[in-house]
Amino acid sequence: MGEVAAVAAVYGLITGSVAIIRLSIDIYNAVEDKSGIPERLRKVSEKLQPLKALLQNAQDRYDSKQLGHQIWADAENDFKRCHELCKDLHDLLVKVYPEKEATKSGRFWKNTKTVLSGKGKTAEQLLKDIWGYLDVFAKKGIVTNTALLQEIKDVVEELSPDAGSRSAFYHSGIGDQVAGDKVSGNKNQQRDNGRMYNAPINTINEGTRG
Repeated sequence: MGEVAAVAAVYGLITGSVAIIRLSIDIYNAVEDKSGIPERLRKVSEKLQPLKALLQNAQDRYDSKQLGHQIWADAENDFKRCHELCKDLHDLLVKVYPEKEATKSGRFWKNTKTVLSGKGKTAEQLLKDIWGYLDVFAKKGIVTNTALLQEIKDVVEELSPDAGSRSAFYHSGIGDQVAGDKVSGNKNQQRDNGRMYNAPINTINEGTRG
């Protein structure tokens, strides 16, 4: 009975993750002017569609009933964490692509102040963590679209902090980070006891907002 309940819970986690990423895609698509979005955030946003397809792949595998119940039951905790990460990514995108107050029909890139994730992770780190779970699912035969999995991996590796020599601002600690417009010189301000160090451009916060 416990195994059956776990399998049913897994299906809810999969479909819930698909729905969350679908909403995230809608958020990004509603941004009317994407020209000012930092390259790293844009690349993550552009991989939402293949990310949704991979989660849908897992749902299709469940529906096909080709895998035993034990495989799904054993993956419950991994799907739970993956679902949480999808929610964290969605919440971050809601903050960096807020609705326009006048019409509520469009969104924009909030480029005057970087809105930090409450979980303290950047969009690229969240994508990397989600990919890690999808890779685990692939090894269990739950995800079979290896081409899309590789597509996500390529972006994850490209956006890895040690992937290049581009230097910018990283913030770690408790407090606020204010980032100026890219074109006007990437002004940054730190007002706390955190620390600064070099990292790829315009990622976000590893601390807790004050």
